[in-house]
Amino acid sequence: MEQIVERGRAQPGERITWAIGGFHPNYADSAEITRSLQALQVLGVTDVLLTHCAGAAEIVAFEQASGEHCVSGGVRRSFASGAAR
Repeated sequence: MEQIVERGRAQPGERITWAIGGFHPNYADSAEITRSLQALQVLGVTDVLLTHCAGAAEIVAFEQASGEHCVSGGVRRSFASGAAR
C-alpha cells in the first residue's frame, strides 16, 4: 500500500492523508505489518479505511496505532465527510 501512496504523493500538489483498501496481508507477519504501518505514517497518512482483504492481525495493528482514525469499510458502507458510517 505504501508504494501506491508514494506514487500519489509524487504528483505535484498532492497530499495524501487517507489509505483506503485491503492491504492483502495474507503472507505478512507482524514485522511486515508494522513496517507498512510505519511507512504510511512517514508518508503522512493519518487515516485508514480497511476493506474486505485486511487480515485480522492487520486490523488489530492499525486499530491500535490509529484509534478512531482506523475505520472498517465494506459492502454498503458509506464514506462521507471524513468518516465511514
